[in-house]
Amino acid sequence: DVNAYAASAFYAVDRYASYKQDWGTYYEQGGLVVTDRYTTSNAVHQASKEPEEKRGAFLKWLYEFEYDKLGLPRPDLVIYLDVPTDFTEKLLRGREAATNTSADIHEKDMSSFATCRETGRAAAKFYHWTVIDCVRDGAMRSIEDIHDEIYAHVEAGGDMCSTAAVSEYDYIKVLSKKRESADEVVQLYVRDIVSTIVTPDRSLAAF
Repeated sequence: DVNAYAASAFYAVDRYASYKQDWGTYYEQGGLVVTDRYTTSNAVHQASKEPEEKRGAFLKWLYEFEYDKLGLPRPDLVIYLDVPTDFTEKLLRGREAATNTSADIHEKDMSSFATCRETGRAAAKFYHWTVIDCVRDGAMRSIEDIHDEIYAHVEAGGDMCSTAAVSEYDYIKVLSKKRESADEVVQLYVRDIVSTIVTPDRSLAAF
């Protein structure tokens, strides 16, 4: 049983190490980094351990700690993909049946998922993330439909985007270790002119 602040520090130091060893130079030279696990993961999963009335203080501390104290790059854009808990459970049970696997201790506790979703939506409001609803009219939207909305937000990013072409070698994709997770955070880091996101030439899994 590790409290939210201690657990966040462990993850933050791991991020700091990967930033210094794996992708920091690339990023500082103008590279684009897309992640689905970063500081924002602490904001969702660790803040949920705190009583509701104390979560705001934790969220404030978290960004100050990771971005100001440790010096990790702040995201230019954060997109939160929101899925209701009942749909999350259906997706998890379907994955178990399709892969003949069993859910881990966290995936079996749907009350924890509900709390994380509540906390995630609160964090999105606190930090002014962009929220995309993945369920519409009682059904999951298609991957293509969700993709189109994500890309529309990227294109609307003002100085982040331009009509100039960029080589595929200017991109890094950071892969999640649990890609099937229903609620994800996607972050875009842009330090140069960007027009489109293409197939990355290398991947990192340290997040």
